Amino acid sequence: SSIESPIENAKAMKTSLNLVDEVRETAHLREFTVKRRATRKYDSKVISREFKEGDLVLKRPMGRDKGGKQAPNWEGHFRINEKFTGGAYRLETLQGEFMPRTWNVANLRYYYS
Repeated sequence: SSIESPIENAKAMKTSLNLVDEVRETAHLREFTVKRRATRKYDSKVISREFKEGDLVLKRPMGRDKGGKQAPNWEGHFRINEKFTGGAYRLETLQGEFMPRTWNVANLRYYYS
């Protein structure tokens, strides 16, 4: 039919282009809704943790300190020395020696003595 009537073919192409825009917009709205729902579900399950200076914590072993499959998942007794923005903390041992780097809140947990 498009070969027989070029004018109708042009109209059909224009209608098809309009439908593509509508389909694209609908898909975009669906994607936005799905992402918002996933974010809401994730945020409802996340337990926010915040430590104060002086709190006792355990840290996850990192790098070469991991020790393999049989090693403990948490190590030490450390004290929070300083709090930075973004969930970073500077740790010190109970003897007062500073740890060489900062630690993110995801790698720390309370130590209940």
